[in-house]
Amino acid sequence: MKINFLKIQIPMLIFSAVLIGFSLYCIIFSRGFKFSTDFTGGIEINVTFSRSLSIESMLSVFKKENLQVDIQKILDKNSYFIRTGSREDAQQVSDRIKEIINVNFADYTPNYEKSSLVGAMMSRDNQKAALKIVIIALIAELIYLAFRFKFYYGFAAIVALIHDVIIMLGAVSFLGLEVDILTISAVLTILGYSVNDTIIIFDRVRENLHLKTAMNITGIFNLSINQMLKRTIFSSLTTLFVVFMLYFFSSGSLNNFSFALIVGMISGTYSTLYIAPPVVIMWNKFRSIS
Repeated sequence: MKINFLKIQIPMLIFSAVLIGFSLYCIIFSRGFKFSTDFTGGIEINVTFSRSLSIESMLSVFKKENLQVDIQKILDKNSYFIRTGSREDAQQVSDRIKEIINVNFADYTPNYEKSSLVGAMMSRDNQKAALKIVIIALIAELIYLAFRFKFYYGFAAIVALIHDVIIMLGAVSFLGLEVDILTISAVLTILGYSVNDTIIIFDRVRENLHLKTAMNITGIFNLSINQMLKRTIFSSLTTLFVVFMLYFFSSGSLNNFSFALIVGMISGTYSTLYIAPPVVIMWNKFRSIS
């Protein structure tokens, strides 16, 4: 049975435009990003207690001490991340946080598992490096695809990748998840995962263009997508199964990382069907008219 996927390409492009618009609204005008100390600088302390503590009680203690902190509990554990973007002497602030905990929560037997100090200069370097890595990855993929196929195939794949990244980051922004180095790793993972599916479809399109010379470009894409449908479904489901397990059985930064991957992989599979092919089809129609 052949499915005419591209019969609804216009409604799906409109749907994508709405999603991208909403994502950009969240990122730029509404919620923005909640950056970790990797990008803002400051102190992050991971402390575990012998029994559970309410975040509200901890925040009230720090408020009395005139110290602004953000506290996140690790799911199903008596472990907490305490973060502050204080620009004071990092070691001094870290010692002060531990002193406040030791004095006020001594009965809970605090155990400090990890402390991270990120300076302002290092955080700015992390921001620049993250942006540079993503841009270099996009340019490298465009060059590769332009050589392997034609330029407009590469352009279509990059449009699909940008679509996936914006939607993934929009979901992260909307839910107020923390953006750290692992989030950048998720972006780079999706850049590779999404373009892999697109390349497989483009490869089959290139073969069918020589075999089905009487068929138009839309028909060629529909045929190619149907031929690769089983492979796309099985590879997507098996990968998503693993990432879902990671999401449900992890916590903290790893939980946010796996969530970003889930959104990116679903968006990547979608863009392989409804973003990259329509861009190539529209480019071909424009070339034939001009």
